[in-house]
Amino acid sequence: MNTQTGTSLPMENFDHNNFPSWDYKVNQYLVGQGYWNYINRVQENQPGPTAPEYAIWEQVASRVMYCLVTCVHCRI
Repeated sequence: MNTQTGTSLPMENFDHNNFPSWDYKVNQYLVGQGYWNYINRVQENQPGPTAPEYAIWEQVASRVMYCLVTCVHCRI
């Protein structure tokens, strides 16, 4: 899956056995895409729902969530 900037998502799925490697790759991806503040300081950077930039913030936050959901493999 490619992002808007053309770089691929980390393809290693987190499966409870590979956390250090997965964490490093996902962290580097999020930092490289400029998304780390959505993880690290979400409350500080989130505009209020009436702010003009709220729709853009919400869209990028959804990209971050998609990345995380795509890279986590759940076993029940």
